[in-house]
Amino acid sequence: MSSSIGHSLIAISIQRATEPTDTKAKWVTSFWWTLCLVIVANFPDVGRVLEHVGGIRPEITHLLAFVLVLPTLLLPLVCWAAEGRERMVAVVQLFATSISHIAADLLVGVKNYQLFWPFSDCSVRLPFGFLPSSPGVSLFNPYLYRNLVIELAILLPLFYFSGWRKVQLWQGSRKCLTIAALSSFIAGACVAYHLDRP
Repeated sequence: MSSSIGHSLIAISIQRATEPTDTKAKWVTSFWWTLCLVIVANFPDVGRVLEHVGGIRPEITHLLAFVLVLPTLLLPLVCWAAEGRERMVAVVQLFATSISHIAADLLVGVKNYQLFWPFSDCSVRLPFGFLPSSPGVSLFNPYLYRNLVIELAILLPLFYFSGWRKVQLWQGSRKCLTIAALSSFIAGACVAYHLDRP
């Protein structure tokens, strides 16, 4: 599984990449909407808590049906608060952020996920890993910090490139930053790909 920091960074990147360029759209660029998207992105990991509290299997919260519950419940709020193009952008951000959780966890390439249960028992697992797994949360686990650095090396460039419409990435002094971001992404992905996986 990816870390909460990774899921949050992906959510903010989705928001940046899809936000309207006109200045009238204030709602989908607000702090509260960003916080809402971060919560939606991390929501499936509530299974880790439920596993300890109620003995519920954490895989239940990674079903496609479960992942879409929170965005569906938030739809009336979106329809009430936003209008026109901003409403459409908010809906896209909401569901893309929700599905990004499963995509990120699949890109770790460690666990089998029965995404389509109860309609199908088919398990999905990628034969490779593109992101490092998140080891048990312990401040004394050195793999936690190693994997977090690798994950950030991959996801921070995505965050940088998600603002491509507002920033000219290949002009002036930004050329060096763009090259550094590409290098970080490639290096992080190569290291993550070659990590040992169970």
